Amino acid sequence: MPKRKYDYGTKVDSRGKHQYKTREDYIVSCSIRAKEAKEQSIEQLKTVCIEIGKEFNAILEAPLDDVKKPRTWKAYGQQLDERIVSDLDLDNDMLKYMPYHSQPQEERNEKYKAIKEEDTETQKNKSQHPICVDDPLKLIQCAIETLKKGLQFKQYPVVQLAFCYLVPFRKNDVTLKPRANRDVPKTATEDDPGSFYFVNDTDKKIVGTIMNKMPSKKCLNKGYIEQYSVVCLCPPEHHALIQEALEFLQNAENYNESQVPTKYFLEHDKECGYHDGADWKLISEWHGLNKCVDNWGFLEGNQRLLPSYGRAFGACVLSHLFKRDEKLQNEDVMTEELGHINNSADGHYHTFNVCCKKNIEKIPGVTLHRASSLGLCEHGLALVQDDEENETS
Repeated sequence: MPKRKYDYGTKVDSRGKHQYKTREDYIVSCSIRAKEAKEQSIEQLKTVCIEIGKEFNAILEAPLDDVKKPRTWKAYGQQLDERIVSDLDLDNDMLKYMPYHSQPQEERNEKYKAIKEEDTETQKNKSQHPICVDDPLKLIQCAIETLKKGLQFKQYPVVQLAFCYLVPFRKNDVTLKPRANRDVPKTATEDDPGSFYFVNDTDKKIVGTIMNKMPSKKCLNKGYIEQYSVVCLCPPEHHALIQEALEFLQNAENYNESQVPTKYFLEHDKECGYHDGADWKLISEWHGLNKCVDNWGFLEGNQRLLPSYGRAFGACVLSHLFKRDEKLQNEDVMTEELGHINNSADGHYHTFNVCCKKNIEKIPGVTLHRASSLGLCEHGLALVQDDEENETS
């Protein structure tokens, strides 16, 4: 498709980068501009919102949060408008004058149609040219070693990247980064296990299973589920390491540690906090993760493993790693692991192709179950420790 061109104002620099790196910073700046305009008059507020609305379209080519996801344009626009209305304590009938909604409906429909077409082409390209991994256990083992290094030197981005290839959550699910509606995951207390925690059920022999009580979609006012469970993509002897990493990512001190350039903290073994601008390509190369990929597919021209790809890797590899309970159908594994209501969105996650040129032995000692069959929760998966006699038979 030809490159779209909109009036971006000053929001995109000569290198095609957005002036604001993160969605939160951008929304805050827009809210401040709207507040200043409102102090002059309501008419001035409406005028400024129209200006912001035109500039807002810059995210279609100069993405926020360092991830180009065109289909989020509509969701981000609605969040921007709702935030300004809330921050300025406006009546809901003012919503139609806000930046996104102030754009004529016909123009919005036209942009959204173009975005959907481009997104369809992008997904088609990913499906036709997936990233190929012949031996997923090699990548998993490398992620484990990377995780150990990240924890040793307290490097938040390294831990975050490795964790995503060992537990198929979304990139920022377990971090303390505020969600679109400003919710922040709860950390564990004496009375509350928090938003994310390891299931501790010795009676049912559940192991290597993490509850997600704050699914991302829950914060986007979409159809969502209240909670679901995922399983660790590694042998049981590494579950304690995954638990340590989960606690590390949810620790405010680690999250708020000062940000330093990626190359510097890698070369000098320095600590680093949460970093929106981390060089994921350099991290994945530095720790050898890239060497575990056999064919880069749609990423041939820009070879790197991003945290966001970890969820797709987990969804595609799961059936190769574990024995399944007879009640769990193979076609349901991906839907349950992703925490989806149905399989309509699963196609977006066929980013990886696990070729398995050699037979992969299933991870011993555990069996994959549907979480609902164990009374754990309605959606998701769980690992159950095998009985000793079943394990040796």
